[in-house]
Amino acid sequence: MPTRSLIRCAFVSLLASALPLAVVHGENGAPVYLQANDIRYDQASGLSTYRGKVRLTRADLRIRADTASVRQRNNEIASVRASGKPIVLRKGLATVDGLTVIRGEQLEFNTISNTIIITGNVITTRGRDTIRSARLTYHLDNNHIIADRDSNAAPVLADLWPRAGTTPEQ
Repeated sequence: MPTRSLIRCAFVSLLASALPLAVVHGENGAPVYLQANDIRYDQASGLSTYRGKVRLTRADLRIRADTASVRQRNNEIASVRASGKPIVLRKGLATVDGLTVIRGEQLEFNTISNTIIITGNVITTRGRDTIRSARLTYHLDNNHIIADRDSNAAPVLADLWPRAGTTPEQ
């Protein structure tokens, strides 16, 4: 009997240590869920760091990264910086044209302006459309995307497909 209790306690503590999770509120009031293998928080500076299998979720926005740092002001997230090989952002629903997936190397999320900037070999897909760029700015409020290049990068490349039920203008 003591062996079962010991095994059960070891299993529960292993689960608890494997899934650190933080919940804070974003600027728009929706909760932001953060998960990583390691979380460190400095209350004086309002900076928390996340390392290893970082996951950030807010409503229909999901970000996966290797590392992230989160700046808080007044118990709300002000900004997130993340990096990974690659970072992956998913926004929307998994319908034919509803899911936007963006991959890159660095991410900066300003929760006050609700804008995300992704840099480093950025690949954006939505449905069959694909955009490749050095930098991408994503305005979450209106789903407006601006893809551009830096001075040393290749031009922005876009493969855009007609939507079902639409005809090209003559």
